[in-house]
Amino acid sequence: MLFNYYTLKRLTAQLAPKLEGARWIESFTQSKNELIIALKLSNGQPFYIRCTLLPELSTLSFPKEFHKSRKNTAELFTSLREQSVTGLEQFLNERAFALHFSNGHTLLFKLHGNRGNIVLFKDQQVHELFRNKLAKDYELELATLDREIDQSKEAFLSSEQLSQVFPTFGKEVTAYLNEHNFHEIDKSAQWQLIKNTLSKLEQDDFLLLKKEGKFIFSLLPLKGFELEVLGSSPIDALNTYFRYFTRHYYLQHEKAEAQKLIKAEIKKGENYCKKTSQKLEQLKTGTAPNQLADIIMANMHAIPTGSTSTTLFNFYNNKQVTIPLKKDLSPQKNAERYYRKAKNRKIELETLEKNLAEKEEKLLKLYEQAETVAQTDDLRALRKLIKNEAVIPDKEEIKPYKAFEVDGFKVWVGKNAKSNDQLTLKLSYKEDVWLHAKDCPGSHVLIKHQAGKSIAKHTLERVAEIAAYYSKRKTDSLVPVIYTSAKFVRKRKGSPAGQVVVDKENVLLVVPKGPN
Repeated sequence: MLFNYYTLKRLTAQLAPKLEGARWIESFTQSKNELIIALKLSNGQPFYIRCTLLPELSTLSFPKEFHKSRKNTAELFTSLREQSVTGLEQFLNERAFALHFSNGHTLLFKLHGNRGNIVLFKDQQVHELFRNKLAKDYELELATLDREIDQSKEAFLSSEQLSQVFPTFGKEVTAYLNEHNFHEIDKSAQWQLIKNTLSKLEQDDFLLLKKEGKFIFSLLPLKGFELEVLGSSPIDALNTYFRYFTRHYYLQHEKAEAQKLIKAEIKKGENYCKKTSQKLEQLKTGTAPNQLADIIMANMHAIPTGSTSTTLFNFYNNKQVTIPLKKDLSPQKNAERYYRKAKNRKIELETLEKNLAEKEEKLLKLYEQAETVAQTDDLRALRKLIKNEAVIPDKEEIKPYKAFEVDGFKVWVGKNAKSNDQLTLKLSYKEDVWLHAKDCPGSHVLIKHQAGKSIAKHTLERVAEIAAYYSKRKTDSLVPVIYTSAKFVRKRKGSPAGQVVVDKENVLLVVPKGPN
Protein backbone atom coordinates (compact mmCIF):
# COMPACT_ATOMS: atom_id res chain seq x y z
CA MET A 1 0.00 0.00 0.00
CA LEU A 2 3.03 2.28 0.18
CA PHE A 3 2.02 5.46 -1.62
CA ASN A 4 -1.36 4.47 -2.80
CA TYR A 5 -3.73 7.38 -3.15
CA TYR A 6 -4.96 7.26 0.46
CA THR A 7 -1.49 7.33 2.00
CA LEU A 8 -0.49 10.23 -0.25
CA LYS A 9 -3.69 12.12 0.46
CA ARG A 10 -3.05 11.97 4.21
CA LEU A 11 0.62 12.90 3.74
CA THR A 12 -0.14 15.97 1.62
CA ALA A 13 -2.76 17.10 4.15
CA GLN A 14 0.03 17.11 6.77
CA LEU A 15 2.61 18.70 4.46
CA ALA A 16 0.47 21.53 3.05
CA PRO A 17 0.41 23.79 6.14
CA LYS A 18 4.00 22.89 7.06
CA LEU A 19 5.43 23.86 3.63
CA GLU A 20 3.37 27.03 3.09
CA GLY A 21 5.89 29.86 2.63
CA ALA A 22 8.91 27.51 2.87
CA ARG A 23 11.97 28.65 0.90
CA TRP A 24 13.80 26.33 -1.51
CA ILE A 25 17.47 26.01 -0.57
CA GLU A 26 18.71 23.31 -2.96
CA SER A 27 18.10 19.86 -4.39
CA PHE A 28 20.82 17.39 -5.24
CA THR A 29 21.41 13.76 -6.02
CA GLN A 30 24.23 11.50 -4.87
CA SER A 31 22.86 8.37 -6.54
CA LYS A 32 20.71 7.83 -9.61
CA ASN A 33 17.71 6.69 -7.55
CA GLU A 34 17.62 9.32 -4.79
CA LEU A 35 16.92 13.05 -4.76
CA ILE A 36 17.35 15.23 -1.66
CA ILE A 37 15.37 18.48 -1.38
CA ALA A 38 16.41 21.02 1.26
CA LEU A 39 13.89 23.69 2.30
CA LYS A 40 13.76 26.32 5.05
CA LEU A 41 10.36 26.50 6.72
CA SER A 42 8.67 29.81 7.51
CA ASN A 43 9.77 29.38 11.16
CA GLY A 44 13.41 29.17 10.04
CA GLN A 45 13.78 25.42 10.63
CA PRO A 46 15.39 23.24 7.93
CA PHE A 47 13.19 20.58 6.31
CA TYR A 48 14.42 17.75 4.09
CA ILE A 49 12.50 15.60 1.63
CA ARG A 50 14.23 12.42 0.49
CA CYS A 51 12.72 11.03 -2.74
CA THR A 52 13.69 7.39 -3.16
CA LEU A 53 12.78 5.96 -6.56
CA LEU A 54 14.08 2.40 -6.63
CA PRO A 55 12.49 -0.34 -8.76
CA GLU A 56 11.53 -2.02 -5.47
CA LEU A 57 10.41 1.15 -3.70
CA SER A 58 9.00 4.53 -4.69
CA THR A 59 8.63 6.64 -1.55
CA LEU A 60 9.28 9.87 0.31
CA SER A 61 10.88 10.17 3.72
CA PHE A 62 11.81 13.17 5.81
CA PRO A 63 15.19 13.00 7.59
CA LYS A 64 15.85 15.55 10.32
CA GLU A 65 19.28 16.24 8.87
CA PHE A 66 21.29 15.23 5.82
CA HIS A 67 25.04 15.52 5.30
CA LYS A 68 25.84 16.33 1.69
CA SER A 69 28.83 14.57 0.21
CA ARG A 70 31.61 16.66 -1.29
CA LYS A 71 32.01 14.25 -4.18
CA ASN A 72 29.69 12.68 -6.74
CA THR A 73 26.92 15.22 -6.12
CA ALA A 74 24.82 16.83 -8.85
CA GLU A 75 22.49 19.76 -8.20
CA LEU A 76 19.08 19.70 -9.90
CA PHE A 77 16.14 22.08 -10.38
CA THR A 78 18.37 25.13 -9.86
CA SER A 79 15.65 27.50 -11.15
CA LEU A 80 13.82 26.93 -7.83
CA ARG A 81 16.70 28.24 -5.72
CA GLU A 82 15.49 30.82 -3.15
CA GLN A 83 11.90 30.48 -4.41
CA SER A 84 9.04 30.20 -1.90
CA VAL A 85 6.33 27.56 -1.83
CA THR A 86 2.97 29.19 -2.56
CA GLY A 87 0.85 26.07 -2.34
CA LEU A 88 0.56 22.28 -2.42
CA GLU A 89 -1.88 20.53 -4.75
CA GLN A 90 -2.99 16.92 -4.31
CA PHE A 91 -4.38 15.55 -7.57
CA LEU A 92 -7.74 13.81 -7.33
CA ASN A 93 -7.61 9.99 -7.40
CA GLU A 94 -3.97 10.15 -8.48
CA ARG A 95 -0.69 9.12 -6.84
CA ALA A 96 0.80 12.54 -7.47
CA PHE A 97 0.99 15.98 -5.91
CA ALA A 98 2.65 19.26 -6.81
CA LEU A 99 4.42 22.13 -5.08
CA HIS A 100 3.80 25.58 -6.62
CA PHE A 101 6.50 28.25 -6.33
CA SER A 102 6.68 32.03 -6.31
CA ASN A 103 8.32 32.18 -9.76
CA GLY A 104 5.40 30.33 -11.33
CA HIS A 105 7.23 26.99 -11.57
CA THR A 106 5.65 23.74 -10.36
CA LEU A 107 7.41 20.62 -9.07
CA LEU A 108 5.41 17.42 -9.59
CA PHE A 109 5.96 14.37 -7.38
CA LYS A 110 4.77 11.39 -9.44
CA LEU A 111 4.87 8.29 -7.23
CA HIS A 112 3.94 5.56 -9.70
CA GLY A 113 5.95 2.59 -8.44
CA ASN A 114 8.87 1.83 -10.75
CA ARG A 115 7.79 4.73 -13.01
CA GLY A 116 8.08 7.28 -10.22
CA ASN A 117 9.65 10.62 -11.11
CA ILE A 118 10.12 14.23 -10.02
CA VAL A 119 9.14 16.63 -12.81
CA LEU A 120 9.65 20.42 -13.03
CA PHE A 121 7.11 22.44 -15.00
CA LYS A 122 7.79 25.92 -16.35
CA ASP A 123 4.90 27.80 -17.97
CA GLN A 124 2.83 24.61 -17.75
CA GLN A 125 5.41 22.72 -19.86
CA VAL A 126 7.80 20.04 -18.64
CA HIS A 127 11.17 21.71 -18.21
CA GLU A 128 13.32 19.14 -16.33
CA LEU A 129 13.12 15.51 -15.17
CA PHE A 130 14.92 13.80 -12.32
CA ARG A 131 14.81 10.42 -14.12
CA ASN A 132 15.58 11.34 -17.72
CA LYS A 133 15.16 7.78 -18.94
CA LEU A 134 11.39 8.14 -18.41
CA ALA A 135 11.18 10.29 -21.55
CA LYS A 136 7.41 9.81 -21.80
CA ASP A 137 7.09 12.11 -18.77
CA TYR A 138 7.89 15.03 -21.08
CA GLU A 139 4.32 14.57 -22.36
CA LEU A 140 2.73 15.10 -18.93
CA GLU A 141 0.18 17.89 -18.53
CA LEU A 142 -0.76 19.23 -15.10
CA ALA A 143 -4.30 20.04 -16.24
CA THR A 144 -5.04 16.38 -17.00
CA LEU A 145 -3.82 14.83 -13.75
CA ASP A 146 -7.05 15.19 -11.75
CA ARG A 147 -9.32 12.15 -12.27
CA GLU A 148 -12.98 12.90 -11.63
CA ILE A 149 -14.69 9.59 -10.74
CA ASP A 150 -18.27 9.11 -9.59
CA GLN A 151 -17.85 7.09 -6.39
CA SER A 152 -21.45 7.30 -5.21
CA LYS A 153 -23.49 4.32 -4.06
CA GLU A 154 -25.51 4.48 -7.26
CA ALA A 155 -22.35 4.39 -9.40
CA PHE A 156 -21.07 1.37 -7.47
CA LEU A 157 -24.38 -0.54 -7.62
CA SER A 158 -24.53 -0.07 -11.39
CA SER A 159 -20.85 -0.98 -11.99
CA GLU A 160 -19.67 -4.40 -13.12
CA GLN A 161 -16.23 -4.22 -11.49
CA LEU A 162 -14.97 -2.59 -8.30
CA SER A 163 -11.96 -1.08 -10.15
CA GLN A 164 -14.32 1.00 -12.34
CA VAL A 165 -15.43 3.02 -9.30
CA PHE A 166 -12.38 2.66 -7.02
CA PRO A 167 -9.29 2.30 -9.24
CA THR A 168 -7.31 3.71 -6.29
CA PHE A 169 -7.72 0.46 -4.31
CA GLY A 170 -4.42 -1.39 -4.52
CA LYS A 171 -3.76 -5.07 -3.96
CA GLU A 172 -3.63 -4.70 -0.14
CA VAL A 173 -7.10 -3.07 -0.06
CA THR A 174 -8.42 -5.77 -2.40
CA ALA A 175 -6.88 -8.48 -0.19
CA TYR A 176 -8.51 -6.89 2.88
CA LEU A 177 -11.94 -6.87 1.17
CA ASN A 178 -11.52 -10.50 0.09
CA GLU A 179 -10.64 -11.49 3.66
CA HIS A 180 -14.04 -10.02 4.62
CA ASN A 181 -15.87 -12.15 2.01
CA PHE A 182 -16.48 -9.26 -0.37
CA HIS A 183 -17.47 -11.49 -3.31
CA GLU A 184 -19.77 -13.65 -1.23
CA ILE A 185 -22.10 -10.89 0.02
CA ASP A 186 -24.75 -8.87 -1.83
CA LYS A 187 -24.14 -5.44 -3.39
CA SER A 188 -25.65 -3.53 -0.50
CA ALA A 189 -23.41 -5.30 2.03
CA GLN A 190 -20.45 -4.76 -0.29
CA TRP A 191 -21.13 -1.02 -0.29
CA GLN A 192 -21.24 -0.93 3.50
CA LEU A 193 -17.91 -2.83 3.64
CA ILE A 194 -16.40 -0.32 1.20
CA LYS A 195 -17.59 2.62 3.34
CA ASN A 196 -16.08 1.05 6.46
CA THR A 197 -12.84 0.38 4.60
CA LEU A 198 -12.66 3.97 3.32
CA SER A 199 -13.14 5.21 6.87
CA LYS A 200 -10.19 3.09 8.05
CA LEU A 201 -8.04 4.34 5.14
CA GLU A 202 -8.78 7.94 6.04
CA GLN A 203 -8.48 7.72 9.85
CA ASP A 204 -6.73 4.59 11.19
CA ASP A 205 -3.11 4.38 12.27
CA PHE A 206 -0.47 3.36 9.76
CA LEU A 207 0.77 -0.21 10.14
CA LEU A 208 3.90 -2.18 9.38
CA LEU A 209 3.00 -5.72 8.33
CA LYS A 210 5.78 -8.29 8.81
CA LYS A 211 5.99 -11.81 7.45
CA GLU A 212 9.07 -13.96 6.70
CA GLY A 213 11.39 -11.00 6.18
CA LYS A 214 8.81 -9.12 4.10
CA PHE A 215 7.66 -5.64 5.19
CA ILE A 216 4.47 -3.94 3.97
CA PHE A 217 3.41 -0.38 4.74
CA SER A 218 -0.36 -0.44 5.17
CA LEU A 219 -3.46 1.20 6.61
CA LEU A 220 -5.26 -2.13 6.87
CA PRO A 221 -4.41 -5.31 8.81
CA LEU A 222 -4.03 -8.53 6.81
CA LYS A 223 -4.25 -12.11 8.02
CA GLY A 224 -0.98 -13.98 8.55
CA PHE A 225 1.07 -10.81 9.16
CA GLU A 226 2.56 -9.59 12.42
CA LEU A 227 1.49 -5.97 13.04
CA GLU A 228 3.46 -3.00 14.31
CA VAL A 229 1.50 0.23 14.77
CA LEU A 230 3.37 3.22 13.32
CA GLY A 231 0.98 5.93 14.52
CA SER A 232 -1.31 8.39 12.74
CA SER A 233 1.37 10.81 11.47
CA PRO A 234 2.21 10.02 7.83
CA ILE A 235 5.64 11.70 8.11
CA ASP A 236 6.66 9.70 11.19
CA ALA A 237 5.19 6.47 9.80
CA LEU A 238 7.04 6.84 6.46
CA ASN A 239 10.31 7.58 8.25
CA THR A 240 9.95 4.43 10.34
CA TYR A 241 9.07 2.32 7.31
CA PHE A 242 12.03 3.73 5.35
CA ARG A 243 14.41 2.66 8.13
CA TYR A 244 12.94 -0.85 8.09
CA PHE A 245 13.08 -1.06 4.32
CA THR A 246 16.66 0.17 3.93
CA ARG A 247 17.93 -2.24 6.57
CA HIS A 248 16.17 -5.12 4.84
CA TYR A 249 17.01 -3.92 1.29
CA TYR A 250 20.73 -3.42 1.91
CA LEU A 251 20.92 -6.60 3.98
CA GLN A 252 19.53 -8.65 1.10
CA HIS A 253 21.67 -6.92 -1.54
CA GLU A 254 24.92 -7.07 0.42
CA LYS A 255 24.25 -10.63 1.49
CA ALA A 256 23.53 -11.65 -2.11
CA GLU A 257 26.75 -9.97 -3.29
CA ALA A 258 28.81 -11.69 -0.59
CA GLN A 259 27.21 -15.07 -1.36
CA LYS A 260 27.82 -14.62 -5.09
CA LEU A 261 31.51 -13.86 -4.61
CA ILE A 262 32.01 -16.68 -2.07
CA LYS A 263 30.23 -19.13 -4.41
CA ALA A 264 32.52 -18.10 -7.28
CA GLU A 265 35.59 -18.60 -5.09
CA ILE A 266 34.32 -22.01 -3.96
CA LYS A 267 33.72 -23.09 -7.57
CA LYS A 268 37.18 -21.87 -8.57
CA GLY A 269 38.77 -23.69 -5.62
CA GLU A 270 36.90 -26.94 -6.26
CA ASN A 271 37.93 -26.90 -9.93
CA TYR A 272 41.56 -26.28 -8.96
CA CYS A 273 41.53 -29.14 -6.43
CA LYS A 274 39.97 -31.51 -8.96
CA LYS A 275 42.46 -30.71 -11.73
CA THR A 276 45.45 -30.69 -9.37
CA SER A 277 44.45 -34.05 -7.88
CA GLN A 278 44.18 -35.53 -11.36
CA LYS A 279 47.58 -34.13 -12.33
CA LEU A 280 49.15 -35.50 -9.15
CA GLU A 281 47.65 -38.91 -9.86
CA GLN A 282 49.06 -38.87 -13.39
CA LEU A 283 52.51 -37.86 -12.15
CA LYS A 284 52.53 -40.53 -9.45
CA THR A 285 51.17 -43.41 -11.56
CA GLY A 286 52.78 -42.55 -14.91
CA THR A 287 56.21 -43.75 -15.91
CA ALA A 288 58.80 -41.50 -14.29
CA PRO A 289 60.91 -39.36 -16.69
CA ASN A 290 64.17 -40.86 -15.39
CA GLN A 291 62.82 -44.35 -16.16
CA LEU A 292 61.97 -43.24 -19.72
CA ALA A 293 65.51 -41.88 -20.00
CA ASP A 294 66.93 -45.24 -18.81
CA ILE A 295 64.83 -47.09 -21.42
CA ILE A 296 66.09 -44.74 -24.18
CA MET A 297 69.71 -45.18 -23.07
CA ALA A 298 69.29 -48.97 -23.11
CA ASN A 299 67.86 -48.90 -26.65
CA MET A 300 69.75 -46.06 -28.39
CA HIS A 301 70.80 -48.41 -31.20
CA ALA A 302 67.13 -49.14 -31.99
CA ILE A 303 65.93 -45.53 -32.22
CA PRO A 304 66.25 -43.93 -35.69
CA THR A 305 67.53 -40.35 -35.74
CA GLY A 306 64.75 -37.79 -36.38
CA SER A 307 62.00 -39.90 -34.75
CA THR A 308 59.11 -38.07 -33.05
CA SER A 309 58.30 -41.09 -30.87
CA THR A 310 59.45 -44.66 -30.24
CA THR A 311 57.78 -47.73 -28.71
CA LEU A 312 60.13 -49.78 -26.53
CA PHE A 313 60.03 -52.49 -23.87
CA ASN A 314 59.65 -51.01 -20.38
CA PHE A 315 61.78 -53.25 -18.18
CA TYR A 316 60.34 -51.53 -15.07
CA ASN A 317 56.85 -52.95 -15.54
CA ASN A 318 57.45 -55.51 -18.37
CA LYS A 319 55.13 -53.66 -20.78
CA GLN A 320 55.55 -51.76 -24.03
CA VAL A 321 55.76 -47.96 -23.65
CA THR A 322 55.54 -45.22 -26.30
CA ILE A 323 57.97 -42.35 -25.61
CA PRO A 324 57.57 -38.92 -27.29
CA LEU A 325 60.86 -37.64 -28.77
CA LYS A 326 62.15 -34.37 -30.19
CA LYS A 327 63.06 -35.14 -33.80
CA ASP A 328 65.85 -32.54 -33.90
CA LEU A 329 67.63 -34.22 -30.95
CA SER A 330 69.69 -37.41 -30.96
CA PRO A 331 68.51 -40.37 -28.81
CA GLN A 332 71.14 -39.45 -26.21
CA LYS A 333 70.03 -35.80 -26.11
CA ASN A 334 66.42 -36.95 -25.74
CA ALA A 335 67.47 -39.10 -22.80
CA GLU A 336 69.25 -36.11 -21.25
CA ARG A 337 66.04 -34.09 -21.66
CA TYR A 338 64.09 -36.72 -19.71
CA TYR A 339 66.73 -36.80 -16.97
CA ARG A 340 66.31 -33.01 -16.59
CA LYS A 341 62.55 -33.48 -16.41
CA ALA A 342 63.02 -36.01 -13.63
CA LYS A 343 64.84 -33.40 -11.52
CA ASN A 344 61.98 -30.94 -12.05
CA ARG A 345 59.34 -33.63 -11.44
CA LYS A 346 60.17 -33.92 -7.75
CA ILE A 347 59.91 -30.15 -7.36
CA GLU A 348 56.63 -30.15 -9.31
CA LEU A 349 55.15 -32.90 -7.11
CA GLU A 350 56.10 -31.07 -3.90
CA THR A 351 54.71 -27.78 -5.23
CA LEU A 352 51.43 -29.34 -6.36
CA GLU A 353 50.92 -31.14 -3.04
CA LYS A 354 51.63 -27.93 -1.11
CA ASN A 355 49.29 -25.86 -3.30
CA LEU A 356 46.55 -28.51 -3.04
CA ALA A 357 46.74 -28.56 0.77
CA GLU A 358 46.59 -24.76 0.93
CA LYS A 359 43.61 -24.63 -1.46
CA GLU A 360 41.72 -27.32 0.49
CA GLU A 361 42.27 -25.37 3.71
CA LYS A 362 40.99 -22.20 2.02
CA LEU A 363 37.94 -24.10 0.73
CA LEU A 364 37.03 -25.21 4.25
CA LYS A 365 37.12 -21.57 5.38
CA LEU A 366 34.96 -20.54 2.40
CA TYR A 367 32.36 -23.22 3.26
CA GLU A 368 32.23 -21.88 6.83
CA GLN A 369 31.92 -18.29 5.60
CA ALA A 370 29.10 -19.20 3.19
CA GLU A 371 27.14 -20.80 6.04
CA THR A 372 27.77 -17.82 8.36
CA VAL A 373 26.62 -15.28 5.76
CA ALA A 374 23.48 -17.31 5.00
CA GLN A 375 22.53 -17.31 8.70
CA THR A 376 23.19 -13.58 9.27
CA ASP A 377 19.98 -11.51 9.36
CA ASP A 378 21.33 -8.24 10.73
CA LEU A 379 22.89 -5.65 8.40
CA ARG A 380 25.34 -4.31 10.95
CA ALA A 381 26.48 -7.82 11.87
CA LEU A 382 26.86 -8.72 8.18
CA ARG A 383 29.01 -5.67 7.45
CA LYS A 384 31.15 -6.39 10.51
CA LEU A 385 31.56 -9.98 9.36
CA ILE A 386 32.55 -8.91 5.85
CA LYS A 387 35.09 -6.42 7.20
CA ASN A 388 36.63 -8.46 10.03
CA GLU A 389 36.55 -11.94 8.49
CA ALA A 390 37.35 -10.88 4.93
CA VAL A 391 34.23 -12.72 3.76
CA ILE A 392 34.32 -11.09 0.33
CA PRO A 393 37.53 -12.34 -1.29
CA ASP A 394 39.96 -9.69 -2.42
CA LYS A 395 39.92 -9.24 -6.15
CA GLU A 396 43.02 -10.80 -7.59
CA GLU A 397 45.53 -8.36 -8.97
CA ILE A 398 45.43 -8.42 -12.75
CA LYS A 399 48.98 -9.06 -13.90
CA PRO A 400 50.25 -7.63 -17.19
CA TYR A 401 51.80 -10.94 -18.21
CA LYS A 402 51.16 -14.64 -18.63
CA ALA A 403 53.42 -16.78 -16.45
CA PHE A 404 54.99 -20.09 -17.45
CA GLU A 405 57.87 -22.24 -16.27
CA VAL A 406 60.57 -23.69 -18.49
CA ASP A 407 63.26 -25.95 -17.01
CA GLY A 408 62.75 -24.40 -13.57
CA PHE A 409 62.93 -20.80 -14.83
CA LYS A 410 60.00 -18.38 -14.60
CA VAL A 411 58.96 -17.06 -18.01
CA TRP A 412 56.73 -13.96 -18.29
CA VAL A 413 54.95 -13.06 -21.54
CA GLY A 414 53.39 -9.60 -22.05
CA LYS A 415 49.66 -9.58 -22.82
CA ASN A 416 49.48 -6.47 -25.04
CA ALA A 417 51.41 -3.34 -26.00
CA LYS A 418 50.70 -1.53 -22.73
CA SER A 419 51.50 -4.67 -20.73
CA ASN A 420 54.76 -5.05 -22.68
CA ASP A 421 55.87 -1.63 -21.40
CA GLN A 422 55.01 -2.58 -17.82
CA LEU A 423 56.80 -5.89 -18.13
CA THR A 424 60.00 -4.50 -19.67
CA LEU A 425 60.27 -1.15 -17.93
CA LYS A 426 58.85 -1.84 -14.45
CA LEU A 427 58.93 -5.57 -13.74
CA SER A 428 62.25 -6.63 -15.27
CA TYR A 429 65.56 -7.04 -13.47
CA LYS A 430 68.69 -5.96 -15.33
CA GLU A 431 69.99 -9.55 -15.57
CA ASP A 432 66.70 -11.02 -16.85
CA VAL A 433 66.89 -12.32 -20.41
CA TRP A 434 64.59 -10.32 -22.71
CA LEU A 435 63.23 -11.90 -25.93
CA HIS A 436 61.11 -10.66 -28.84
CA ALA A 437 60.32 -11.83 -32.36
CA LYS A 438 62.55 -9.81 -34.71
CA ASP A 439 61.04 -7.11 -36.94
CA CYS A 440 57.39 -7.84 -36.18
CA PRO A 441 54.78 -7.04 -33.49
CA GLY A 442 54.68 -9.48 -30.60
CA SER A 443 54.89 -9.99 -26.87
CA HIS A 444 57.89 -8.99 -24.80
CA VAL A 445 59.17 -12.11 -23.02
CA LEU A 446 61.35 -12.36 -19.92
CA ILE A 447 63.32 -15.28 -18.49
CA LYS A 448 63.61 -14.28 -14.84
CA HIS A 449 67.16 -14.28 -13.47
CA GLN A 450 68.07 -16.79 -10.75
CA ALA A 451 71.22 -16.05 -8.77
CA GLY A 452 73.96 -18.62 -9.31
CA LYS A 453 72.03 -20.44 -12.04
CA SER A 454 72.90 -20.08 -15.71
CA ILE A 455 70.37 -20.51 -18.51
CA ALA A 456 71.12 -23.52 -20.73
CA LYS A 457 70.97 -23.20 -24.52
CA HIS A 458 68.02 -25.60 -24.84
CA THR A 459 66.08 -23.48 -22.26
CA LEU A 460 66.84 -20.30 -24.21
CA GLU A 461 65.72 -21.98 -27.45
CA ARG A 462 62.50 -23.22 -25.86
CA VAL A 463 61.60 -19.72 -24.58
CA ALA A 464 62.50 -18.28 -28.01
CA GLU A 465 59.92 -20.67 -29.49
CA ILE A 466 57.33 -19.22 -27.08
CA ALA A 467 58.30 -15.64 -28.04
CA ALA A 468 57.88 -16.55 -31.72
CA TYR A 469 54.51 -18.14 -30.96
CA TYR A 470 53.28 -14.94 -29.25
CA SER A 471 54.03 -12.79 -32.28
CA LYS A 472 52.43 -11.90 -35.63
CA ARG A 473 54.71 -14.50 -37.27
CA LYS A 474 53.42 -17.47 -35.25
CA THR A 475 52.29 -19.25 -38.44
CA ASP A 476 55.73 -18.99 -40.14
CA SER A 477 57.88 -22.10 -40.37
CA LEU A 478 60.95 -20.32 -38.93
CA VAL A 479 61.13 -17.04 -36.99
CA PRO A 480 64.19 -15.01 -35.94
CA VAL A 481 64.00 -14.06 -32.24
CA ILE A 482 66.07 -11.37 -30.52
CA TYR A 483 67.44 -12.07 -27.06
CA THR A 484 69.52 -9.87 -24.77
CA SER A 485 69.86 -8.78 -21.15
CA ALA A 486 66.96 -6.59 -20.02
CA LYS A 487 69.45 -3.81 -19.14
CA PHE A 488 70.07 -3.28 -22.87
CA VAL A 489 66.38 -2.52 -23.59
CA ARG A 490 65.12 1.06 -23.29
CA LYS A 491 62.25 3.22 -24.45
CA ARG A 492 62.43 6.54 -26.32
CA LYS A 493 60.32 9.33 -24.90
CA GLY A 494 57.02 9.65 -26.73
CA SER A 495 57.29 6.34 -28.58
CA PRO A 496 54.11 4.20 -28.89
CA ALA A 497 53.18 1.61 -26.26
CA GLY A 498 55.27 -1.55 -26.57
CA GLN A 499 57.91 0.02 -28.82
CA VAL A 500 61.46 -0.15 -27.42
CA VAL A 501 65.08 0.21 -28.51
CA VAL A 502 67.53 -2.71 -28.12
CA ASP A 503 71.14 -1.60 -27.78
CA LYS A 504 72.78 -5.02 -27.97
CA GLU A 505 71.16 -8.14 -29.37
CA ASN A 506 71.64 -11.77 -30.38
CA VAL A 507 69.36 -13.75 -32.70
CA LEU A 508 68.03 -17.32 -32.65
CA LEU A 509 66.14 -18.95 -35.50
CA VAL A 510 63.33 -21.13 -34.11
CA VAL A 511 60.03 -22.82 -34.95
CA PRO A 512 57.08 -21.03 -33.24
CA LYS A 513 55.72 -23.27 -30.49
CA GLY A 514 53.26 -22.47 -27.69
CA PRO A 515 53.97 -23.07 -24.00
CA ASN A 516 52.08 -26.38 -23.96
